[in-house]
Amino acid sequence: MRTAILHIGPPKTGSTSIQRFLAGHRAELLKRGFVYPEAPGKRNHVGLAAIGTREDYRGNIMRRAGAAADPTVLRERLARDLAAEMAALPESVHSAIFSSEQLAVRIKDTAGLEQLRTLLSPHFGAFRIIGYLRRQDEAAVSRYSTGLRSGGETSAAIFPAPDDEGGV
Repeated sequence: MRTAILHIGPPKTGSTSIQRFLAGHRAELLKRGFVYPEAPGKRNHVGLAAIGTREDYRGNIMRRAGAAADPTVLRERLARDLAAEMAALPESVHSAIFSSEQLAVRIKDTAGLEQLRTLLSPHFGAFRIIGYLRRQDEAAVSRYSTGLRSGGETSAAIFPAPDDEGGV
């Protein structure tokens, strides 16, 4: 069985650069036995996070995943598309790399993890999780500069407010 490598972020730790690189080098990765699947997203695999996000925490993640508001429809589409993509791979592919910083912030409970496991376990016998961390001051500067560039919020509240469960 193949190995699934999950890069889970969190946000403001260089995830977008990693995702651009992986998406831009799919052919070279394939030659080396790795695949960066397209089923959960062409660049950011936000679809993986969307299927495991609690209903009260979904916000716009379903839209970002290219799905209607019904996570069941998204799960079925992802399962079908991922199965087809994995079946079409040559035997030389030993690992799939998945990347979404939303996996670090949207999946909040074991039910969400179970949704992710249910989707991936038919195709993978092993899982590796990679998470990058960034110093808080550097993350704050990055969040602030992103807000400036995008015309978003640039108040003194640079860090996201914790939710009622102590997470962000």
